Amino acid sequence: MKMVRLVVYDFDKRFLQSDKCTTFGNILDNGPKFPEKQYYAAINSDAEPGREILTFESVDADSSSPVQYSLISATLILDDFKSGGSVIPSPFRVDPGTGRLTLSPAAMRQYAGGNNRFQVKIGVRETIPPYHSDHTQVQVWVVESSQETVLTVKSPPKSLVKHSLIDTFSNITGNSVLITKIAPHVDDDASVNQEWSVD
Repeated sequence: MKMVRLVVYDFDKRFLQSDKCTTFGNILDNGPKFPEKQYYAAINSDAEPGREILTFESVDADSSSPVQYSLISATLILDDFKSGGSVIPSPFRVDPGTGRLTLSPAAMRQYAGGNNRFQVKIGVRETIPPYHSDHTQVQVWVVESSQETVLTVKSPPKSLVKHSLIDTFSNITGNSVLITKIAPHVDDDASVNQEWSVD
């Protein structure tokens, strides 16, 4: 929280009475915001509990107030685009301190087949007054191993534009494409090659 105390002088250079002074709170405090209102991810139906799906990071242009992340809801959307309702207990967890979204012990196998997905709503909130907050949503598709492909590209990760890659691969395959991660390539000797990327 940013506080500004305004002290006003009269023409005789004397301080005004203390009850004439005004304190303004949160003039510049905009609160935490997620960079995107919609995220996309995928999780293998055989993934083990604890598997990381995404890590969220909120930004606050004018404050360093501590924040806490929370899982607001997880709604199952079936292949026919009809809502399967909220799933309890949730198959997802979010770390309050880091914003890391992971798979809970609930098995994904029961949601496999077709194009079933989850709409997961994530919140962030300041832990001190005035408790500004924001939320975002991530679409998490449950996929089979046969739907996953690992590609090695002879370009460094920072040079790759995800949206352009999605458009290119969608045109080539004629199917919807989701890129879940772009990372440096690891060579056979376990060394990291920063000039090649794995999609």
